[in-house]
Amino acid sequence: MPGTKPPKRVGRGYERDLDVGPFRPMTDSFDLHLRAERKSPKTIRVYVDAVLWFAAVYLIPAELSDWSEVKGRHVQQWVTTLLADYSDSYANNQFRALQQFFKWYATEDPDEPRPNAMANLRPPKIGDKLVPVISDDELNALLAACKGGGFENRRDYAVISIFKDTGARLSEVAGLAVDDVAAREREATVTGKGITKYGSDPPYLGIGGVLPAELGGVGGQVLDVCVGEVGGLDAAGDAGFGEQPGHAACKRVDGRGGVACCCPAVPEHGVGG
Repeated sequence: MPGTKPPKRVGRGYERDLDVGPFRPMTDSFDLHLRAERKSPKTIRVYVDAVLWFAAVYLIPAELSDWSEVKGRHVQQWVTTLLADYSDSYANNQFRALQQFFKWYATEDPDEPRPNAMANLRPPKIGDKLVPVISDDELNALLAACKGGGFENRRDYAVISIFKDTGARLSEVAGLAVDDVAAREREATVTGKGITKYGSDPPYLGIGGVLPAELGGVGGQVLDVCVGEVGGLDAAGDAGFGEQPGHAACKRVDGRGGVACCCPAVPEHGVGG
């Protein structure tokens, strides 16, 4: 948008201007609605931030001052802007978050129904995207860079090994507590979309005793102790300064291993930027 300052880089993302002025009361009510429905903290953050970002970066510069003024074309123009700078899957995600807001906004007051600006809109299509998968040699280079004595090496080796052996998602590993890791059975129980058990084979990798040995008697989330060096983890599994903890583990060793920083769940998600 003309006259706006370039966003500040924070971790893998950008710092956003979420000063929404007159749009704040309704967004706060939407936040309360989501909490009352017991949505997950991550879902609430995604939905509310999408609405705040839309209002702060598009609606206010467009000189709109109330949600009742928003039309379908405003949403379409915003999505087009997102598609120019972000992936189609990200734009789709933002569209669906806004869709939840406008669906709620239209029915929030049963005595005063409001038009839904997105009633006849469709989300942007997500095209096929080939994700390069990290090779065995690159994985081995990452693990080799973690070998050696000391807590940091053992910690990083354990975390990356769990991703390698199980294909678990970052949020699943970030939520692991000490009691979730069974060294004898070589299993870790994670909570993602339901409860899933992952096993480790061969037994000397990640789950096989490294984490319990390093964390014996320590409560809380595994990555809060193992990886989160700046502050703890928030409800979405993010470490301090907006950096995801599993991603931080890869960044610590990629210089030594000569491998570009990778998405932690490498078997499933391939190589990231």
